[in-house]
Amino acid sequence: EGLKSPVILPDGAGSDTGGGVAAALTTISGNSAGGKSAKAGDRKSTLQFRTLSAAATEALRLKCRAEGVTVTAALASAVAFTSSDLVAGVGANGKKERNYKVLQSLDMRRVSSDPDPLETMSCQAGSMDLMLGPFADGSGRKLAGDFESKQFWDVARESQAQTKLFVESGGPEQAVRVFDFAMTISDLNNLVHLTAQSESSQGRAYSAGVSNA
Repeated sequence: EGLKSPVILPDGAGSDTGGGVAAALTTISGNSAGGKSAKAGDRKSTLQFRTLSAAATEALRLKCRAEGVTVTAALASAVAFTSSDLVAGVGANGKKERNYKVLQSLDMRRVSSDPDPLETMSCQAGSMDLMLGPFADGSGRKLAGDFESKQFWDVARESQAQTKLFVESGGPEQAVRVFDFAMTISDLNNLVHLTAQSESSQGRAYSAGVSNA
């Protein structure tokens, strides 16, 4: 994340102690950052599904090709701008600019050094972080219906550039090694549980997540 400090929670929903090194160290020590939330048991994960018609999908694909980006990059841009409509709440004046941290799904089969012999059951899905922004609160509403928006496509190009750098620098392979090492030395299931219980982060680690599956 560096110095970008992405927004994770809507204004007033948590505190700045929910992320960063301090929160990570608190969780690793066996405690939830900011303490355990009294409402943690009421939280539920939600998924929002959208299906495009064949005509709309083809139009999107052709527009992405013209802009030099993938459909996935365009979706990452779209979800980041959508997040800008939600974090500030009703009545935002659009003057505050923020960065957004988007969890993007990856098909790890495409970066495997050896083809899977398909002899065992395995999960070959992965993910990476995209750091996008800054742009103003409510930017998504302003861009709605504007398929020629330079800002939208610039963010899509940035998403694609970050993905390309991650893949070409060996990011997927290293991520698998780090995850395997972490599973060996720690109880990741408990760390996830503690994060979900956190009063500060409200169980969130990203501004948004996206998959084009």
